[in-house]
Amino acid sequence: MKFLYNVLEKTKVFKTLSSALSADSACALTGVSGVHKANMISALCHFKNVRAFCVVENEQTAQTLCNDLCVMGMKALFYPTRDFTFMNVTGESHEYEHQRINVLSKILSGECDAVVACMDAASQYTIPADVLKKATIKLKSGDCIKIDELIKSLLLLGYERTEQVEGVGQFAVRGGIVDVYPAAAPSPVRIELWGDTVDTIAYFDLITQRRTDQLDSISVAPAAEIMYDDPLELAEKIERMVSALRGKDAATQKEKLGMDIDRLRGGSLPASLDKYIPLIYDTPATLFDYCGDS
Repeated sequence: MKFLYNVLEKTKVFKTLSSALSADSACALTGVSGVHKANMISALCHFKNVRAFCVVENEQTAQTLCNDLCVMGMKALFYPTRDFTFMNVTGESHEYEHQRINVLSKILSGECDAVVACMDAASQYTIPADVLKKATIKLKSGDCIKIDELIKSLLLLGYERTEQVEGVGQFAVRGGIVDVYPAAAPSPVRIELWGDTVDTIAYFDLITQRRTDQLDSISVAPAAEIMYDDPLELAEKIERMVSALRGKDAATQKEKLGMDIDRLRGGSLPASLDKYIPLIYDTPATLFDYCGDS
């Protein structure tokens, strides 16, 4: 890559782009193929020591550009579009939601050189950065934590308790062992406690269930973009909204929303939290809020 960087550095076009970036000026570059865009972006990041935030026209182009940047030696991440659910459904996939949280966590920790997304994905509401930072559980060997507190925290972060971890967003408990598959981790993690003390932390294999690489610490990001820690407060907010409904469909809407209120007060999860984003987050964020200073 150094050879390509050195060749680009001597061209007039690259010098113009580099100067505009240094002067915080706007400029446009047209007529460049996809792979050459990746070459130009990676070279600018290399010489200017900055990260890249790339917004393209669609997801296919975003995935291709991300792959090209990775070939150039960059730690590039693809930020997918999420299909929000506003209707009552019995089940839904959280795969893309976990991918998005992974990218957001990597941005905050500085573990990526570039993020690529289409405009639809970049402009969708997501968890604010301050909420994500606060909600992320950080554990290291020697830390003191009661297993009941850890279980409660994982449930609040949107993790599903199962008999055995089989995928991202799940956790299982056996005695003093807590298995969890964090949304921002490459593999599931096994946390072994001795009493209330974290004894060991290690990745493990989903198939063999055997430990692999041992870790000094682990960060467990939320498994959901939409979280709330006070169900009764959310129920009250929905109730106030219901009381203000008017019109011919008001009765039907009140009935549906009333079911969610009952679920929240009964300790269970509503069928869809997506429709309550404005009530849960005072100022919902987008990818632009995370990448503004990249």
